[in-house]
Amino acid sequence: QLAVVFHRMLVLKKRDIKALMVDYVVSIVKGIIIGLAFWDTGSKPPINQLSFIFLVLQMASIGLMQGMGPIIDQRTVMKFDVSDMLYPTHVFILASITINSLSVILSNLLFCIVCFAMAGIDFEYFGDFYQWFFLAVMTFDAFFSMIAAIAKGSDDAMIRAMPGLIIFLLFNGFFVTKVTVLNWMIWAIYLSPLFYAINQISVSIFADGVDQDDPGYLSSGQYVIDLYEFTDEPVLSAGVLVGECIFFRLMQVICLGKLNNIEH
Repeated sequence: QLAVVFHRMLVLKKRDIKALMVDYVVSIVKGIIIGLAFWDTGSKPPINQLSFIFLVLQMASIGLMQGMGPIIDQRTVMKFDVSDMLYPTHVFILASITINSLSVILSNLLFCIVCFAMAGIDFEYFGDFYQWFFLAVMTFDAFFSMIAAIAKGSDDAMIRAMPGLIIFLLFNGFFVTKVTVLNWMIWAIYLSPLFYAINQISVSIFADGVDQDDPGYLSSGQYVIDLYEFTDEPVLSAGVLVGECIFFRLMQVICLGKLNNIEH
């Protein structure tokens, strides 16, 4: 059953190849626009490069919202099929998550490569940049997929996604920092996938060990790390991102099975 459903979804994807190609072209165009806005930012002080890191992550995250509509459409078809006992819910979930995730990974990889290349940052840092970019994107994709499983329709999904999205985007350690956040709202920073991605990317790229007594400290990468209180905690950061991703996927699975069922 899994092979049959997987094959059917692949066939449907191939039939809609034009929309798929448009998605990839748009990803490249978005990358070019951001690349032009931050052209050669790699030659500028690290404090200027931080805005580039945030914006790349932000644009990739927001762009995933458009995937909720197709997921809801797929869910509607699935509900009719399951109600007719053509296949169990978990078969659809496995096939859907696999195919949709592959599409998200490819489109965002294109976007990331174009942005990074035009920004002029040394490609020796691309591996570190992309691994945290990838984990953040996968977490946001799981979040929006969960919302799509809960919502009754596309408009409802947009409304339901907004509170969580706003928290994730604002409380990210860059806009609202650990220094400026209200004491009782510090949890929002530690909840945001963007915080962990920005934190680890910044530490990977900016750590240059310049001492505070050095005359060039204010233009150093270490100054940015100290200013925003970034810390190198790759295990914790990866654990939180993977944990959130798994949690959102589990909630997606539960909500797909329990909510928005077809009434005969």
